Amino acid sequence: MKKFKISDSEMRLLVLLLSLIIVAAAYFLAFKNISAAADKLDEQNTKDAQKVTQLQQMIANEATVKEQTEMFKQAVQDVIAKYPSDVPEEKAIAIMQDMEDQTEVHIKSMNFVLGNVVPVSQAVADTTDTAATDTADTASDGAAAADAATDTTDTTDATTAPASSIMGYYDQVTVTYECGYDSLKALADYVIAASDRMTMPSMTSSFDSETGLLSGQMTFNLYYLKDTGREYQPPVIHGIDNGVSNIFRAKND
Repeated sequence: MKKFKISDSEMRLLVLLLSLIIVAAAYFLAFKNISAAADKLDEQNTKDAQKVTQLQQMIANEATVKEQTEMFKQAVQDVIAKYPSDVPEEKAIAIMQDMEDQTEVHIKSMNFVLGNVVPVSQAVADTTDTAATDTADTASDGAAAADAATDTTDTTDATTAPASSIMGYYDQVTVTYECGYDSLKALADYVIAASDRMTMPSMTSSFDSETGLLSGQMTFNLYYLKDTGREYQPPVIHGIDNGVSNIFRAKND
């Protein structure tokens, strides 16, 4: 068998060639990894630069955002302040009685469904001390729903209760009535201008040719908000004595 003999010079060339191949392979492999790492670093730098720009804009707008936040929070409280803290049956009756006195609509009977829950808007539930979004537009669903329906401008003292803790409710009062046409128009004005927020979602009416009066059925929703930090104010009924300090003496003793 013929043996191949490699000279020293050929051996050196072979070793040099192998060395070049190893160096080239290592270079390209390392370059590929370095290039990928560089691309990733560039991508991260771009994201960081965008974040820095965003933060700089937020810092520049800080005063404006704080001012708008306070404005929106105050708008929420202004809406909340238009609603009583509770409407128990005694107050619902007092409202119906006042409406009857003011409009000359004769209420023949009343039926109550108390404590109906108004779903709370998520935008209100998310209202916090740092909120700077559309809180003012949504307020509380109970507040916003009745506000849109009645368009009343009466306000009371604003509260500082967190909007997320406030629950909206309404009492539904269905009445049978009898009145003249002018009284019916006066009743519509009464509902719109009432300081206690209310709406009239349904009404039926029929004309009696013998009496010249209208009669039928009406439904009223009386809105209120709980957990606003305000105490319930019972209705004041004039002309009724509340009692005496000593039951064994006359009232004026």
